[in-house]
Amino acid sequence: MKKYSALLLVLLLMLVFTGCEQVFDFRPTGNLEGYVTDGRGGPGVEGAEVKALGSKVKTDEDGYFEMEAWADQSFDLIVIKDERGLVRVQDLRLEEDQTKMLELPSRRAFNPDWSRTPPNIEVDGVQRGEVVSGDLEIEFSVEGDRPTFVYYVNFGGVQRGPRESFAVDTDEGQAVIDTTRHPNGDSFIRILAYDDNDNAVVKFIPVVVDNDIDEGDPPADLDWIGLISMTLGKNFGYYSDQREMMEKEMDLDIDPDIYETPEGQRVDISSIPDDSSLSIEVQWSPVPEADGYAVYRSFDGNSYEHIGNITQYVDISDEDEDPILVGQYNDFSPQLGLKETYYKVEPYNAYGEGQPLTRSIEPLAPYNVVLENPAHEATDVELMPTFSWDLDIEGEWPEEAVLIHGISVFDATDWLVAEDVVVNADQYPLPFELDPLTVYSWDIFYSEAYVFEEDAEGFTDAVSMAGEMAGSLMGEFIFTTGDGE
Repeated sequence: MKKYSALLLVLLLMLVFTGCEQVFDFRPTGNLEGYVTDGRGGPGVEGAEVKALGSKVKTDEDGYFEMEAWADQSFDLIVIKDERGLVRVQDLRLEEDQTKMLELPSRRAFNPDWSRTPPNIEVDGVQRGEVVSGDLEIEFSVEGDRPTFVYYVNFGGVQRGPRESFAVDTDEGQAVIDTTRHPNGDSFIRILAYDDNDNAVVKFIPVVVDNDIDEGDPPADLDWIGLISMTLGKNFGYYSDQREMMEKEMDLDIDPDIYETPEGQRVDISSIPDDSSLSIEVQWSPVPEADGYAVYRSFDGNSYEHIGNITQYVDISDEDEDPILVGQYNDFSPQLGLKETYYKVEPYNAYGEGQPLTRSIEPLAPYNVVLENPAHEATDVELMPTFSWDLDIEGEWPEEAVLIHGISVFDATDWLVAEDVVVNADQYPLPFELDPLTVYSWDIFYSEAYVFEEDAEGFTDAVSMAGEMAGSLMGEFIFTTGDGE
């Protein structure tokens, strides 16, 4: 009897110090990890609370989170952050020991007094785990406290484009997915929708593609692939809050480092924002008999992750040119960084795969342009000034990088006095005299660094652009010339 009493006492102590659930809960679990970002391609949202099944964690400075969750049951994951719309991942389900990666864009709430309850998605035409073939037709509705602003539908990937369907200002949607252009096996439908207060809902529906296969030949081998990385010194933020944040930050008390532009904007010239955005575009030439192209990404050149199937082509020609059709994948993953990134594209059809091609690119570091001389509100400036500026680079560029600046000079009547392009230089001697005792403004309105390489199998084009693709973030510097004597 004493033996059983001692055992009971031990169990009671375990209940007190570890909790009943941890002692007796042997349910299978899986793992969730991911990123919460400011829009797509923007910086990580630090300190966002991620909640699921009674557990909660907060994102780190990169917007990253990870947590354990019970497997074999459906649940919602919620992302909460002050002043932002809430994000719901609806009806998630993990298998035992499965790790699921989520990339969740977050937007600033349009009106803090409006509802911040994320909507729900109801889907007709397909069920979780259903075996699908031929044309898959789905219909869905988005229901919530606020009207739907926009929705997007992807199949087998989460790329910004191309997508299966999207629409604006409607609570109902539909998509027709040609599953014969996708390989047999596991896949998924992903629907992302925002309401007009920028609350978001994401719903994943796992499916199994199973189309009949006749005798035939696999597609030809891929023979050309191109990679374009785009780094911006200021978060461009697809549906980002950065513009609103910048305007809010400008509403400051005047100090020596703040000046007001002619348009009435106040600009902090003492610091350069450290947020940026990065994306990589993969292009390839279509090959005969391909139904689609599987795209893979790697950060070590050995272990590749499947990131999507592309079944459409895009026209990249100018308006006055003949069509130039390419396959295209837009990668805005928050996993991207200033590191060598490898991509593999493999053509496929129902009968097999063609030979893939791989290529890597190392994105350029972000930067911004800092205007220097003539300084803002400078007076007695010489009539043939030398304009100069500096670069605030968050890293280093390779020696072969080419740097291009566009400079403009206006007079007080907004008449364009001078405009020129400067290559691999940080100053520009004006080649003629300005008028004496006259107010002018100058600016670097465009700035780009790039490294371009090309061979018989394709190209890489690593590009970094200052600001929001519009040069200096500081606004025009205004100065007055001297009398010329």
